[in-house]
Amino acid sequence: MNMTIFGLTSSYFIEEDLEANVCLFPDNELIDDYIATYRTFSDESEMNLLMETYINEMTPLLFDEFQTMENIPLEIRNEFYLP
Repeated sequence: MNMTIFGLTSSYFIEEDLEANVCLFPDNELIDDYIATYRTFSDESEMNLLMETYINEMTPLLFDEFQTMENIPLEIRNEFYLP
């Protein structure tokens, strides 16, 4: 069995009031629809400044949640690990 690193990627939308709405989700298309987290930053520059920290904080939290999700087959959950 090939093991795959559990990582996160992001998408974002800048609102009319310049707030940046960010979505973090798995970077693997096999599981990217199962779990996500959202955060609003005051503006795009704050988002750019804090994005790396946000991803680093959320990766282990979402991985732990992903590992307990019963709607995802155990065989798929077992394919992923944190480095």
